[in-house]
Amino acid sequence: MHPTDLRRRVLAAALALSIVASFAAVRAADAQFLPAVLYGGGLESGQTVEVLIGGVSCGSTTASEEGEWVIQVPVEAPCNPEAGDAITFKLDGVEATSSPAATWESGGIPTGSVATGYSLTAAAGGGATADGAEDGDGGGSNVALFIGLGVVLIAVLAGGGWFISQRQRRA
Repeated sequence: MHPTDLRRRVLAAALALSIVASFAAVRAADAQFLPAVLYGGGLESGQTVEVLIGGVSCGSTTASEEGEWVIQVPVEAPCNPEAGDAITFKLDGVEATSSPAATWESGGIPTGSVATGYSLTAAAGGGATADGAEDGDGGGSNVALFIGLGVVLIAVLAGGGWFISQRQRRA
Protein backbone atom coordinates (compact mmCIF):
# COMPACT_ATOMS: atom_id res chain seq x y z
CA MET A 1 0.00 0.00 0.00
CA HIS A 2 1.30 3.41 -0.94
CA PRO A 3 1.97 5.84 1.98
CA THR A 4 -0.45 8.38 0.49
CA ASP A 5 -3.25 5.78 0.43
CA LEU A 6 -2.53 4.87 4.04
CA ARG A 7 -2.57 8.52 5.08
CA ARG A 8 -5.89 9.04 3.27
CA ARG A 9 -7.47 6.03 5.01
CA VAL A 10 -6.20 7.14 8.43
CA LEU A 11 -7.57 10.65 7.90
CA ALA A 12 -10.94 9.29 6.74
CA ALA A 13 -11.13 6.97 9.77
CA ALA A 14 -10.20 9.84 12.12
CA LEU A 15 -12.84 12.05 10.54
CA ALA A 16 -15.54 9.37 10.86
CA LEU A 17 -14.58 8.60 14.46
CA SER A 18 -14.59 12.31 15.36
CA ILE A 19 -18.07 12.80 13.93
CA VAL A 20 -19.49 9.76 15.76
CA ALA A 21 -17.85 10.85 19.04
CA SER A 22 -19.24 14.38 18.69
CA PHE A 23 -22.81 13.09 18.26
CA ALA A 24 -22.40 10.87 21.32
CA ALA A 25 -21.07 13.78 23.37
CA VAL A 26 -23.92 16.07 22.35
CA ARG A 27 -26.50 13.40 23.24
CA ALA A 28 -24.85 12.99 26.66
CA ALA A 29 -25.01 16.76 27.12
CA ASP A 30 -28.74 16.78 26.40
CA ALA A 31 -29.35 14.09 29.03
CA GLN A 32 -27.73 16.05 31.87
CA PHE A 33 -29.61 18.05 34.46
CA LEU A 34 -28.52 21.50 35.56
CA PRO A 35 -28.42 22.29 39.27
CA ALA A 36 -30.97 24.58 40.86
CA VAL A 37 -29.14 27.67 42.07
CA LEU A 38 -30.61 29.43 45.08
CA TYR A 39 -29.24 32.76 46.21
CA GLY A 40 -30.12 35.72 48.32
CA GLY A 41 -29.00 38.57 50.48
CA GLY A 42 -30.02 40.56 53.50
CA LEU A 43 -28.47 38.21 56.06
CA GLU A 44 -25.95 38.98 58.72
CA SER A 45 -22.40 37.89 57.97
CA GLY A 46 -21.85 34.28 59.04
CA GLN A 47 -25.51 33.22 59.18
CA THR A 48 -26.11 29.69 57.90
CA VAL A 49 -28.68 28.91 55.19
CA GLU A 50 -29.68 25.28 54.67
CA VAL A 51 -31.83 23.94 51.81
CA LEU A 52 -34.02 20.87 52.40
CA ILE A 53 -36.33 18.69 50.32
CA GLY A 54 -38.63 16.33 52.17
CA GLY A 55 -36.78 17.10 55.41
CA VAL A 56 -33.45 15.90 53.95
CA SER A 57 -30.62 18.43 53.67
CA CYS A 58 -29.54 19.30 50.13
CA GLY A 59 -26.68 21.50 51.30
CA SER A 60 -25.87 24.59 53.28
CA THR A 61 -23.76 27.71 53.06
CA THR A 62 -22.68 30.66 55.16
CA ALA A 63 -23.54 34.25 54.35
CA SER A 64 -20.66 36.42 53.17
CA GLU A 65 -19.55 39.64 54.83
CA GLU A 66 -22.11 41.41 52.62
CA GLY A 67 -24.87 39.06 53.85
CA GLU A 68 -25.15 37.26 50.49
CA TRP A 69 -25.39 33.49 50.01
CA VAL A 70 -25.55 30.98 47.15
CA ILE A 71 -26.40 27.27 47.17
CA GLN A 72 -26.36 24.97 44.14
CA VAL A 73 -28.55 21.87 44.42
CA PRO A 74 -27.57 19.32 41.74
CA VAL A 75 -29.70 16.30 40.87
CA GLU A 76 -27.13 14.12 42.72
CA ALA A 77 -27.63 16.01 46.02
CA PRO A 78 -28.31 13.87 49.12
CA CYS A 79 -31.96 15.05 49.11
CA ASN A 80 -32.53 13.38 45.65
CA PRO A 81 -34.34 16.36 44.09
CA GLU A 82 -36.84 15.93 41.31
CA ALA A 83 -38.67 18.52 39.24
CA GLY A 84 -41.40 20.20 41.26
CA ASP A 85 -40.15 19.09 44.71
CA ALA A 86 -40.92 21.67 47.40
CA ILE A 87 -37.84 23.34 48.88
CA THR A 88 -37.72 24.44 52.50
CA PHE A 89 -35.06 26.52 54.23
CA LYS A 90 -33.42 26.82 57.63
CA LEU A 91 -31.69 29.96 58.86
CA ASP A 92 -29.15 29.20 61.61
CA GLY A 93 -30.88 25.85 62.18
CA VAL A 94 -34.37 27.37 62.55
CA GLU A 95 -37.07 26.50 60.01
CA ALA A 96 -37.81 29.40 57.69
CA THR A 97 -40.65 30.13 55.32
CA SER A 98 -40.13 31.46 51.84
CA SER A 99 -42.35 33.78 49.89
CA PRO A 100 -43.12 32.72 47.21
CA ALA A 101 -42.84 28.98 47.78
CA ALA A 102 -39.65 27.49 46.29
CA THR A 103 -39.53 24.36 44.11
CA TRP A 104 -36.59 22.46 42.60
CA GLU A 105 -36.25 22.67 38.80
CA SER A 106 -33.29 21.67 36.62
CA GLY A 107 -31.97 25.06 35.57
CA GLY A 108 -35.48 26.39 36.18
CA ILE A 109 -36.73 29.94 36.21
CA PRO A 110 -37.63 31.47 39.58
CA THR A 111 -41.31 31.64 40.37
CA GLY A 112 -40.84 35.13 41.83
CA SER A 113 -38.89 38.10 40.63
CA VAL A 114 -35.21 37.39 39.99
CA ALA A 115 -34.40 40.86 41.35
CA THR A 116 -36.22 40.45 44.67
CA GLY A 117 -36.50 36.65 44.76
CA TYR A 118 -37.46 34.76 47.87
CA SER A 119 -38.07 36.40 51.18
CA LEU A 120 -36.96 34.02 53.94
CA THR A 121 -38.38 34.43 57.41
CA ALA A 122 -37.35 32.24 60.34
CA ALA A 123 -40.12 30.64 62.41
CA ALA A 124 -41.30 32.44 65.55
CA GLY A 125 -38.43 33.06 67.93
CA GLY A 126 -35.80 32.71 65.21
CA GLY A 127 -35.67 36.40 64.38
CA ALA A 128 -33.78 35.96 61.09
CA THR A 129 -35.05 37.43 57.83
CA ALA A 130 -33.50 37.42 54.38
CA ASP A 131 -34.48 38.45 50.88
CA GLY A 132 -33.13 36.24 48.10
CA ALA A 133 -33.93 34.68 44.77
CA GLU A 134 -33.75 31.42 42.93
CA ASP A 135 -31.88 31.75 39.67
CA GLY A 136 -32.51 29.03 37.10
CA ASP A 137 -29.39 29.88 35.08
CA GLY A 138 -27.01 27.79 37.15
CA GLY A 139 -24.02 29.71 35.81
CA GLY A 140 -22.32 26.46 34.95
CA SER A 141 -21.02 25.19 31.67
CA ASN A 142 -21.90 21.94 30.00
CA VAL A 143 -18.54 20.20 29.66
CA ALA A 144 -19.84 17.42 27.41
CA LEU A 145 -21.19 19.97 24.94
CA PHE A 146 -17.82 21.75 24.77
CA ILE A 147 -16.04 18.43 24.28
CA GLY A 148 -18.45 17.52 21.50
CA LEU A 149 -17.90 20.86 19.78
CA GLY A 150 -14.12 20.42 20.15
CA VAL A 151 -14.30 16.98 18.52
CA VAL A 152 -16.32 18.42 15.62
CA LEU A 153 -13.74 21.20 15.22
CA ILE A 154 -10.92 18.65 15.12
CA ALA A 155 -12.83 16.64 12.52
CA VAL A 156 -13.35 19.71 10.34
CA LEU A 157 -9.68 20.65 10.60
CA ALA A 158 -8.58 17.10 9.76
CA GLY A 159 -10.91 17.00 6.78
CA GLY A 160 -9.71 20.40 5.61
CA GLY A 161 -6.10 19.25 5.89
CA TRP A 162 -6.89 16.19 3.81
CA PHE A 163 -8.50 18.28 1.07
CA ILE A 164 -5.57 20.71 1.03
CA SER A 165 -3.09 17.84 0.75
CA GLN A 166 -5.11 16.42 -2.15
CA ARG A 167 -5.06 19.76 -3.99
CA GLN A 168 -1.31 20.11 -3.47
CA ARG A 169 -0.72 16.59 -4.69
CA ARG A 170 -2.69 17.25 -7.89
CA ALA A 171 -0.97 20.57 -8.56
